[in-house]
Amino acid sequence: ARVADLSHNALAALPASLSALTGLHTLRLGHNALTTAGVPWDALACLSGLTALTLDANALGSIPEAGLAGLSSLQALSVCGNRLTSLPEAVGALAALEVLAADGNRLAGLPGSVGGCGGLKNGT
Repeated sequence: ARVADLSHNALAALPASLSALTGLHTLRLGHNALTTAGVPWDALACLSGLTALTLDANALGSIPEAGLAGLSSLQALSVCGNRLTSLPEAVGALAALEVLAADGNRLAGLPGSVGGCGGLKNGT
């Protein structure tokens, strides 16, 4: 599979075997019941070919640094409508990132590393 759309379900947790989906380039997990503890972040970070990740409208309180560390090909990250108070510094290491959508959270600021995302495009 190259695209996995598991949106609009009642998923509260994902299996660590997610890391076996090495050919995946798009993963849509929006509109579920995922919490920070319900996402196997280390497994997710193994998906180095992932170019788009959507985690909108869940119950994420944070994203661990390790959760984004291996996603070197990620071009679009959407975490809208969660309970995030911050984004991890690891966002700045996503050199291929072109789209970062994080509206509808509780963000008080951006990590200083966000300047490392030279590919971010103006959405207006």
